[in-house]
Amino acid sequence: MKLNVYREFFGDYQQVGMLSNETGTTSFCYAPEYLSSQNAHAISRKLPLSDIPFGAGATAAFFDGIVPEGSLRGDIAKVAQIDRRNYLGVLSQVRNEPIGALLFSDEQGVSQLHMGYEELPFSKMRALALAPARGALEMTLESRISLAGAQSKVGLYHEGDNPNEGWFLPKGSAPSTHIVKTCSDAFPGETLCEALCMRAARGMDLTAEQCFLIDVGKENPLLAVERYDRFFDDADERRVNGLRVPRRRHQEDMCQASGISTALKYEPTEANYLSLMAAAIMEQSVDPLGDRFMLSYYQLFDYVMGNCDNHLKNWSILYSADWKAAELAPLYDVVNTTMYPRLAREMGVSFGGSRVIDEVTVDMVFSRLAGIGVSRIMAKGMLADMRGEVIPALKDAAQSLSEEGFPQVEDMLKGIMPGVERRLSVLI
Repeated sequence: MKLNVYREFFGDYQQVGMLSNETGTTSFCYAPEYLSSQNAHAISRKLPLSDIPFGAGATAAFFDGIVPEGSLRGDIAKVAQIDRRNYLGVLSQVRNEPIGALLFSDEQGVSQLHMGYEELPFSKMRALALAPARGALEMTLESRISLAGAQSKVGLYHEGDNPNEGWFLPKGSAPSTHIVKTCSDAFPGETLCEALCMRAARGMDLTAEQCFLIDVGKENPLLAVERYDRFFDDADERRVNGLRVPRRRHQEDMCQASGISTALKYEPTEANYLSLMAAAIMEQSVDPLGDRFMLSYYQLFDYVMGNCDNHLKNWSILYSADWKAAELAPLYDVVNTTMYPRLAREMGVSFGGSRVIDEVTVDMVFSRLAGIGVSRIMAKGMLADMRGEVIPALKDAAQSLSEEGFPQVEDMLKGIMPGVERRLSVLI
């Protein structure tokens, strides 16, 4: 089996290389024409430009990280009648619109991938909320969009300011603008909590994804998150079905940037994933000092919010449109996981010592931040910012969401506030 790998570059498609599995293992190699191109750039920190094919391990660490995880991956594999471990086969089913700027084709060229947008009646959005797994599978296979992660979610295009109108399903190689997330019965309030956390982060002037909730007539709304790896270029006048076509920006999550399998996205005991990410930033970022500070703020925010699901795939590096510069991507996927008693209380990326969030001490914080080049004086300033800004930001976020038609957020805030205050008290 073979898949040609393309990248979107200022609205055009360039073949980057090829994925092939002819001997039972999957390898990736860059195309000679791409290597000789003036604008050639590696698609990953761990896949540098080379005319030598990459082996199974390095190839899987990046490309297996593109496809969905969990039940959605299993369902896609079942429909395609392939083993779920066959990431190349799964990728071939959802190859038109992955995270970042890559596309995949089993034919030479991607011109055969027409672009189109199919308007979705709001009944389809309600159906997605009522049956998340089935709805996500159907939309994923129809649009061939790949979104990494275990939560049921789809990539859609949204136009206008009304959350309940203007939704379209991308077809062919048409880019999406938003990721729409569902809430399962196993984790009630998850989408509401993520909206609360992300609004609070933006209220603290942290660089975080913009989002809004969609009322689908049930307790748990859908969450629409604006994609930071898609943007509208004023110089690009392309329209499809009357809609402006966004462009793609490339990204790689920290598992991919570190050459680590998705299976190891949660920090093992005695590991130091914060330093691992800092090393990637130092090597790639155009502002390594500023991004290390932002990395520290993100980590502190995850801790205070009670987000133990801050694993490596929930941190990313984002490339500029010309691929010549990179920076730490905006904060995303922040949820207070401690409000669910059966979820582990071990942080995906920790402060060292104990990974259990309830056992973090301020000395652990100072020590781990010092390890990535943040002095004790600077760290004290960050901790003071957290103590002074988190609670007002949470209250403002809850008020804005309540005014938008989701008053249940006030009860959620009351439920998570004791834990937030307890963790803030540690940062003294």
